[in-house]
Amino acid sequence: MSINANLGLEFYAGLGDGRFAPPLSANDNFRNFDFIVGDLDMAQLVEQSRRSAIRSVQNLPRTGLSTAERVWQLLSSRKYRRGRSEFLDLARPLALRNIEHCLSNDQDIALCISFFPCKLRQPLKTFSKLGSEVDIGELATLLRLYEICVAVEAITNRRTTFHVLCDGFRYKSCFFDKEAAIKGYVENIELLIAYLGLGEHVHLVDESQIYTAAIQDQITSRYFEIFRDYMFKESDQVRRVVTTLLPKIILNMDIAPELCAIEQMAEFYCKLFSGADGSFVLRLDGSNCFQEILQTCISSACRFLAINQTLGSEDIGRRLFPHAIRCTVHPKPGQIGIHTINKATSIFAHCGQGVVSEIHDGEVELKDIRVDFRANLLRKNAHLIGICLDAKRFPFASAHHPFVVTDRSPQ
Repeated sequence: MSINANLGLEFYAGLGDGRFAPPLSANDNFRNFDFIVGDLDMAQLVEQSRRSAIRSVQNLPRTGLSTAERVWQLLSSRKYRRGRSEFLDLARPLALRNIEHCLSNDQDIALCISFFPCKLRQPLKTFSKLGSEVDIGELATLLRLYEICVAVEAITNRRTTFHVLCDGFRYKSCFFDKEAAIKGYVENIELLIAYLGLGEHVHLVDESQIYTAAIQDQITSRYFEIFRDYMFKESDQVRRVVTTLLPKIILNMDIAPELCAIEQMAEFYCKLFSGADGSFVLRLDGSNCFQEILQTCISSACRFLAINQTLGSEDIGRRLFPHAIRCTVHPKPGQIGIHTINKATSIFAHCGQGVVSEIHDGEVELKDIRVDFRANLLRKNAHLIGICLDAKRFPFASAHHPFVVTDRSPQ
């Protein structure tokens, strides 16, 4: 069977990778740190985001461009855009047409992006126990979308909304074991949006309402074809693509922390990536306790490929919002790649833990927010501390999950 490999691998970057710093080793010393209950002034973060948007517009070159061209100039600026310039070149004509359509028809401006699937339960990456927890990484992502909307409004004088297609349901059979986790994660994002007062600018769309039984049947049928070709070596191309995806899949699998300690997961990871150059090499014997995880990862890689093969030509965002500016967190031809937090942060919020260098009297600098992996944090500094928020005051918060990790406790 011949497959279009790009329909799986174009999402390769979206799976994240093992940007562990330093690289993991079997001798790593993971040191837990304390969690305390603290406070966070989120209103000042929203205000920082608003001011940043206004500065972005003020800093645009004064070149006599049309309103639509100025919006494009903003979105394609180095501050916001992510990805290769040739991808942007392909996205420009349609984006300009959609902006001009909204302006000439006295319509609000819309942007669309797929994101917020579910918090990974992966011992090497997050502190998540349920898959529904949110932290300052998700908050900073929402504020980046809000900032872009405020900047576009300043240019067009039209209300602007970012429609976010929450795509956890799409990949449920690959990474997220519990549907309740996907729903809980989206609910907590909604609560965070409401708390921040961003409801007019950020709108979540539940993708689970979109996929029909017929589409699910197509995905299942395609999965069995790919899995058969991989397991029975009927297609070298399928085996090559699935094997290429495996390292990414492994680091995004749903693994309950009570079933696998971080030390065990690190050992498993190091055995898999045991090539002389750190490359992905299967070096597990049949008695290894992680064989079951490996087999599940192979199945998930086949499902991931089947999903993107089936839905590769289906742009749900464009179907739901035909005149929206189509954005993406995974740079690809014809869509505008954006940094979800800032240029210094390449790890997505749901793939790690939100961190800041310091907190003063509950205040944080928006530009200092980063996302890092749990494994990195547990090896970096014995003086780190996790700040949890009071769930009675912050309904989206979790008592067992840090909302932010920092080098010093609140003053």
